[in-house]
Amino acid sequence: MVPAQGAAPGGRSLDEDAAGWGVEVPDDYTPSGAALLTTLPGGRYAVMPLKGTAAQIQQAWTRLLRDWLPASRLQLDGRPCFEHYPPDADYDAASGAFGCEICIPVAPL
Repeated sequence: MVPAQGAAPGGRSLDEDAAGWGVEVPDDYTPSGAALLTTLPGGRYAVMPLKGTAAQIQQAWTRLLRDWLPASRLQLDGRPCFEHYPPDADYDAASGAFGCEICIPVAPL
């Protein structure tokens, strides 16, 4: 994964992003410029699929962290939360709707 620089999906600045984001790259990718190459740590993640617009991402994060997580009998651990945008995700240019996965690292309470 290459953490991106500049604007996040939906036009948010990286400073406004609560989570990191990046793009998947092949194993033989060599970063250039300000790009950084990192590997996400393995382990258990709760994954919430989202099909919506950039305006709906914050609501999805809230539902996952405020509503689902406390009822799940799980807790966040020290690994990063992130939004995953699969290369084959849906995108509708007319509505701005796209597919992504909101991923949070979890561990038992």
